[in-house]
Amino acid sequence: PYTLIVGEKEQNSDSVSVREFRSKAQYEKSVEDFIAQLTAERDERKLSSDAQ
Repeated sequence: PYTLIVGEKEQNSDSVSVREFRSKAQYEKSVEDFIAQLTAERDERKLSSDAQ
C-alpha cells in the first residue's frame, strides 16, 4: 500500500510524494511515472496468478 501526498509543490510539478507502507520509503515521482509503476505491479500480479 501507498500513501500519496499532493500539496502545492506537487501540484506545480505534476508529481506526487509517495510513502511506501512496508519499507517506510518516501520519494517523489511524476504522476505519469507513478501510474506506470502501479500498472506494472498490477500486471505482474496478474501474470503470477495466471501461472498458477
